[in-house]
Amino acid sequence: MSARDIVGTLATRVALIAAGLLSSVITARYLGPDGRGTFFYWTAVMAVIVQFGNMGLHASNAYLLTKRGISAGVLSANSALVALLLGTVFTFLALAIVYWRGGPGDWPPMRSLALWTLSVGSLCALLGSNLLVALGRVGEFNLVELVTRYASVLILLLVAMVWRDVDAMLLAFGVAIMAAAVFTMWRVQRHAPIERPSLGVLRMGFAYGLRAYLVACLGLLVSRINAFILEPQIDATQYGVWSIAMQFFDVINVIPASLAIVLFPRILRSDRPDRLLLPQVALVVALLLAVAAAFTLIGPYVIRILYGVAFEPAYRQLLLALPGIFGVGVTSILSQYLAAKGFPWILVVVWAVVAVVQGALTTRLIPTYGADGAMLSLSASYLLLMVLVISLTLYVRRKHG
Repeated sequence: MSARDIVGTLATRVALIAAGLLSSVITARYLGPDGRGTFFYWTAVMAVIVQFGNMGLHASNAYLLTKRGISAGVLSANSALVALLLGTVFTFLALAIVYWRGGPGDWPPMRSLALWTLSVGSLCALLGSNLLVALGRVGEFNLVELVTRYASVLILLLVAMVWRDVDAMLLAFGVAIMAAAVFTMWRVQRHAPIERPSLGVLRMGFAYGLRAYLVACLGLLVSRINAFILEPQIDATQYGVWSIAMQFFDVINVIPASLAIVLFPRILRSDRPDRLLLPQVALVVALLLAVAAAFTLIGPYVIRILYGVAFEPAYRQLLLALPGIFGVGVTSILSQYLAAKGFPWILVVVWAVVAVVQGALTTRLIPTYGADGAMLSLSASYLLLMVLVISLTLYVRRKHG
């Protein structure tokens, strides 16, 4: 990653953090704690669909493009097809599961349509953005992220001002995400005209993509299992407050996640990828330290001003999650190195162990400590993950010299 890419990416991440905060402020202010909790719940369901529906293409596409020389036009066609088909299938499956387990109240057809647009659009935008990075279009990737994110926030605000209805806001957000996906794939098409989908190319990347897919699914379980265990055990207002703490957690993690996305293609092309690790890990830790220190000092005032007094308990909850943020940051960077080394199956095992630990901690701590327990389990699990991934990285580095 060049100095220009680093500066541009960090500047973009700061702007995206602001966009994430704006969207949470809009939903909290216009919907209140109860409605905000409902909005968060369904976007969490969308996140599950995106992770289970991407089939590892977010990793295998970059690998096939840089290592196998597969046309980006074929990869973009495969990505669009997978997003449409699996996004639809997993949306219906998720709706059936939520209905079966007795989700948060009844919901109208509009909410089902909103979930479909959110899921298909997010899948397509994710895969398209990763293709831009793999093509070396980091600046364009940043531009697309900025334009689409702020357009989505603007649409969300306009709908909130008119309706103040959670279903209308979910659908508006979904339509905005779908439009963002079309825009992203259009930008990819400008550099690599879309071609016919290829089942053979999908099979070629399956073995590699399967490991990335399993890690992504397990990663989602670690990050979101508390949302589904916590929801029936506390009231809607408490859940809405907790969702703001999780929003801050997710927003802060945009920094390491974005740097990791940009770093991955460079590691794939490097003869000595291990030399890229330490500077990137140090950069991520320094940035997260600065953000954590700033939030510790001014967090209560920020939450009170942005969201109101009703959301003040979110500050304590996020403090409990701050150690986990460093675990996420370091793991995000080191995982790119492991992915470039062929995505060893032991990495899948590591994530599986952490997912089991997270599930056990969550089921033990939430009944006693509520939302605080959800954050404690999250921090403990991510710190364990960091230790295991550091150990695995050192082992792989020694093995490969």
